[in-house]
Amino acid sequence: MFSQKVVDVGGVKIGGKYPIVIQSMTNTDTTHVEKTLLQIERLKNSGAQIVRVSVRSKDDIQPFGEIVKKSQVPLVADIHFDYRLAIESIKAGASKVRINPGNIGSDVKVREIVKVAKEYNVPVRVGSNSGSIAKEFSDLPRHKALAESALKEVRLLEKEGFYDIVVSVKSVDAKETFVANQYLSQ
Repeated sequence: MFSQKVVDVGGVKIGGKYPIVIQSMTNTDTTHVEKTLLQIERLKNSGAQIVRVSVRSKDDIQPFGEIVKKSQVPLVADIHFDYRLAIESIKAGASKVRINPGNIGSDVKVREIVKVAKEYNVPVRVGSNSGSIAKEFSDLPRHKALAESALKEVRLLEKEGFYDIVVSVKSVDAKETFVANQYLSQ
């Protein structure tokens, strides 16, 4: 059974008895502020209540901050590899940050993200996909490996006393996504 925990993402409630929230992601270059804002507006007009935006390098931080100020929906900073981008995105106004299990690096780096996320009251989305399966789970069936990779990161966050966590486990295969989420919920 899924948890009744409610997470607040910039005023949009996820979990508990709240309705399912529609989230999408831009595919623009974040440094192109107006193009990204236009895509966010289109996504909002299509029903998206939360939008994810890539923050790939330090060059994206300042434009991301501009986009946050002008966006009509809460924004999630999509982070890969560099924990400092998660920290700076939170400081720039992200309503949530998304990290992939295992690709931020050491537990120390995840702890640094947690410190700032706690300070700014910003949730963390642990997004596990086929490209983020921890090596230690590579011998498991893929649906279990996806779920266990996410759970490993969740356990680290919880060990740090951080509980504003959203978990996303997905595969390119719909059945595998379903089974992985079913496993996760158990």
